[in-house]
Amino acid sequence: MSWRLKDKLVGHWPLNGHARDVSGFNNHGTWVGTEKYVDGPFGNSVADFDESSHIDIEGNINPSGLSKITVSATAKADITDPNNVIVGWWDGTNGLFIASHLSAEGYLVTAGGGNDFGKVVMLIKQIRELVLVYDGTLIGNANRLKLYVDGKYQTLIFGGSASIPSSLPIFSDTNLWIGSVPTLIRAWDGQILNIKIHKNIAFTYDEVIKQWEQDHL
Repeated sequence: MSWRLKDKLVGHWPLNGHARDVSGFNNHGTWVGTEKYVDGPFGNSVADFDESSHIDIEGNINPSGLSKITVSATAKADITDPNNVIVGWWDGTNGLFIASHLSAEGYLVTAGGGNDFGKVVMLIKQIRELVLVYDGTLIGNANRLKLYVDGKYQTLIFGGSASIPSSLPIFSDTNLWIGSVPTLIRAWDGQILNIKIHKNIAFTYDEVIKQWEQDHL
């Protein structure tokens, strides 16, 4: 199981004083706006975002057409504005990202078009470890799009017209953004660290827990 976590990793940004990719693929990020770091929860500095800053990443991490992908992030909000994006892709029509809830305190995850999302209510003004798992080979929204928070599976409420696709659309903008996404201009206000992208793999529950253990040992 552990080899899958390493073999499918295409990007890892600790954001502990820099925006470099430490996965070995050198998909380094570029800050837009003020680059800022503050003391983090695990004894390291962490990236601190406001509504005018984000990180833009070019490279070979385009998710277009994939049927499986896992996106991980650790984040803490300073404010609870709706639909503020932690990490992901968005081209104005299609996307894959983790954000704050649309209408309450909590999280939203999307895969596909703008209406293809699930959401869950919970406190976000505390450090949370988030894992978005997309698996288009399965049947049904709840099987295709999952969210784990602090190692626990969350029951998502899907949008009224949500239909999570069997494969991701072809995105016209393939850059990964941290702290916001293009055109939405809904920026995260708070801390973000330890972003990981695993392509062509949909984490199982055991793999979510394995990654959590690796990050904390």
